[in-house]
Amino acid sequence: MSDPRTSLIPDNDDPTYNYRSLTDSQKTLLAILPIPSALLSIFGSTVIIYMAYKSRSKSRPWTPYNRLLVAMSIYDIITSIALGASPFLYPKETSNKALVYGNDASCTLIGFLNQLSYSGTLYNGFLSLYFLLTARFGIQNHQIARRIEPAMHMFSVGYPVLTGFIGLFLGVYSEPEVGLGCWVNSYPERCGYGPDGTGEPCLSGTIGWIFGGWVACLTLALLVVDNFIISWYVFRQTGSSNNNNKKKSGKFSPKGSATMDLDDDGESAKQASMASSFRSIRSNTDLGGNRSTTQNTVSTISMDPDTKASQRKRLKLVSSQAFLFVASYIVSNGSTVLLRLFESQAATYVEEMELPKKHYILMVLQASLLPLQGLFNMMVYIRPKYIKNRSDFPGESRVWAIRRAVWGADVVRPAVHSIDIHQNNAISQADTPRNERDRISSLTNTSAEPDRKEKGKRPMSSRSSFRSSRGSNSLEVIPEADNLESISDTEEDDSRREEIDDVWRTSFWRSQCKGPATVMMDGSILRAGSIISSSSTSSSNDDDVK
Repeated sequence: MSDPRTSLIPDNDDPTYNYRSLTDSQKTLLAILPIPSALLSIFGSTVIIYMAYKSRSKSRPWTPYNRLLVAMSIYDIITSIALGASPFLYPKETSNKALVYGNDASCTLIGFLNQLSYSGTLYNGFLSLYFLLTARFGIQNHQIARRIEPAMHMFSVGYPVLTGFIGLFLGVYSEPEVGLGCWVNSYPERCGYGPDGTGEPCLSGTIGWIFGGWVACLTLALLVVDNFIISWYVFRQTGSSNNNNKKKSGKFSPKGSATMDLDDDGESAKQASMASSFRSIRSNTDLGGNRSTTQNTVSTISMDPDTKASQRKRLKLVSSQAFLFVASYIVSNGSTVLLRLFESQAATYVEEMELPKKHYILMVLQASLLPLQGLFNMMVYIRPKYIKNRSDFPGESRVWAIRRAVWGADVVRPAVHSIDIHQNNAISQADTPRNERDRISSLTNTSAEPDRKEKGKRPMSSRSSFRSSRGSNSLEVIPEADNLESISDTEEDDSRREEIDDVWRTSFWRSQCKGPATVMMDGSILRAGSIISSSSTSSSNDDDVK
């Protein structure tokens, strides 16, 4: 005899228990929809883990942001597997759903995996808390990693695992009347007032709240409250600074922006202020790269407008990232939350069994969106890199920018014709593409010697420091003085110096021209079908060097 809780009641002699059920085609659709969504989610979570792993190095270890996101992605993969397989693993003897081939043991396994999925829910909430601590309160990554992050991991992993095994021991997992996958339901067995019920009160509602209900509510509260605080803080910082620029000059300080590296390129907001630092160093450095002994400390307390604009931009990016993670969670889980609310409002057995028919649209949305959170998280995660690629290489396509964001600059390189030369007022290390900066850093990263004025040493070529004044355009390209001083005048370093000059010459033309161009092997610039000789320009540049 089939379980009366899931059998088709119209065959029952008692009309009290008759209810409207889904058609076979509707049931089949609900069984198939989770499969492509689960596969896409697994792909997205795998991409996040791959990108985070590839960005890790000894000089650039993972931040709490990376670790929280990787852990969340691991549990998203577990959740996607459980949700994608669950329509086929319901108990065949008792289920009235389509394409069912499972048994009680397979349903119990799915219930256990679904309980583990609450680890991903908790990681969502703690990721939002991380954004709040860094963006609003300015807590540094090393402080979070030492004092707060261990507790986040212990609770996110420990509580779902503990409750999951308790559920296995008690045998609380079974097929629900509404929703996707097996979980806590109808415990003790045959409880309630169904056709074959014992009339014993069901404890599954209380157990469900203990196992996951309060976790979902807490996570949703953290997401909403944290995002509201961050958004309000960004609004106050950017709004007040724009409206009272003169009064607030030098006082803008987005606390947390300096601690976050959302695009995993090793940069932070601290590097965004290097342009002003370079200008201060340049004013106290001669053409040979020797810095004045009285100006070894660069003050960045009073930021120039360019630096403040960069700080505001980064703070807005942090705020938008936090909001998008919140949005991805709500879109994925919103339909499930609504179904659970409607289920809790059902007063009779018939009302509960008719929920799939009444809210079939929500059932379709749940089957389609609930397994997709891994894909949504991937889209949010690669967004900063995608924006940066589109800005650095506007000549390339959007697909190319996505590929470069995922696989990295070492694998996906720009075409020669797509190099865009921007017309900027100043070129700083933060404005130079990453591969170009890495090349300069590797060339200039040699051990410094104490005395740069010894006999046999000559100043570095003046081509490495540009000062130009042409109309409204001004250019100042100043690498880090400490690195410049480390280059000695030996035959071994001459080739290195020339290569550095070539790189900085490319940056120079990017600041003076606009539109696609190519730097030729002889140093000339090919632009719009015409060649500008490097010799004719270098002479004018030497006249402008100060």
